Amino acid sequence: MIGTLFTITNKAHPERTITINDRATNPNKFIALQAYPTFEMDIRNDEIEKEGQHGVWDFFSFYGKRVIVFEGIIIGEDEEDVTEIKDILQQVLELPAQPTTSDDGTVVITWTDARGREVQTEAKASSSPRFTRNMRELYRLDFFLTLKSPNLVIESQELFEVDGVRGYPTGGFTLPFTLPVMLGSAYINKFTVNNAGNTVADITFRMYGGADMVINNPTLTNLTTGEFMKINIALADETEFVVVNTRTGEILDQDGNDLSGLIEAGSSFPRLQIGDNELFYTSDESVGVDSPPVTHIDPEEIVETEHRFGVL
Repeated sequence: MIGTLFTITNKAHPERTITINDRATNPNKFIALQAYPTFEMDIRNDEIEKEGQHGVWDFFSFYGKRVIVFEGIIIGEDEEDVTEIKDILQQVLELPAQPTTSDDGTVVITWTDARGREVQTEAKASSSPRFTRNMRELYRLDFFLTLKSPNLVIESQELFEVDGVRGYPTGGFTLPFTLPVMLGSAYINKFTVNNAGNTVADITFRMYGGADMVINNPTLTNLTTGEFMKINIALADETEFVVVNTRTGEILDQDGNDLSGLIEAGSSFPRLQIGDNELFYTSDESVGVDSPPVTHIDPEEIVETEHRFGVL
C-alpha cells in the first residue's frame, strides 16, 4: 500500500485536499509514504481477575475506533516547495476554531484497495501532525500522522441505490389438489438489494405515500433476516415520506421532524446481511379490504434505498 494513492479531503471544505504517493504529477515535488500504513481496529473488553485461581472472568468484546497511521516524507526542490506541501497537509487536517455538527475537522480518506475496490473512510486527527528532518535537508521533511475513525467499517465510495414498489402478501394453492394441502405464500413486489462487502451494511431508505390513497403505518421488512421497521404514521400523498438511517438511528419525515417516538413495538433497524437481501415495503393497505387482491389496483407507492458496502 506504499504505492497506493490516498486522497485526504476535508469534509466541510472539499477544496482542501491532498494526495499521498502521487509522484506522477510532479516527480520533484510530492508527499509519499515510507512505511506501510496501518488501519488498526481498537478492541474493547472488560475482565475481572479470579481470586486465588488462574484465569479471569471474561466478558463480551467489542470493536472500538479504527486507528490510522501514515508515516512518510515530503520532497521538494527547495524549502519553499516542502513548506507549501506541509501547509496544505495541515490545512486539510485543521480543526475549526469552533466545531459544529457540519464542520468538526472530519476528513474523508479515499483509495483503491488491492482488490480494485474504490473505498473510503472518515476520520479526524487524533494528534497534531509531527514533522522532523535531519540537519540541512531543506528539500525533505519527514511526517507522522495519526487519525481515528469512529466507524470501524471501511465503505465503498460508490453509493448503491435500489428502488422498489409497495407490495402485498398473497397465498393460495394449485388446482387440482389432494388433501391435506399446504397453502403457499408469495410476496408481491419484493426486491433484492445486494451487499457486496464482507460485513453487515447500514442502509438509508425512504418510504413514500401514494397519489390516490393514504398510506398508513409504512413498514420495510428484510425478508432475509426477518427484521422490520414500522412507523405509526399516515402519509397523505406522494410528497410525504419517512426516511430511516440505520447507522445514525435517525427517523425523520419530509420536513426533518423526528419520528422516533412513532416506532412500532418489535421494530428494529433492518441492516443488510452479506450477499442478497430481499426487501419488502408494505402498509396497512397491503392486507385486508384495501389490499390489491381485493381492490384490483396495483400499488404505485415507492421506496428508495441507498447503501455503501463495507469491509473490515
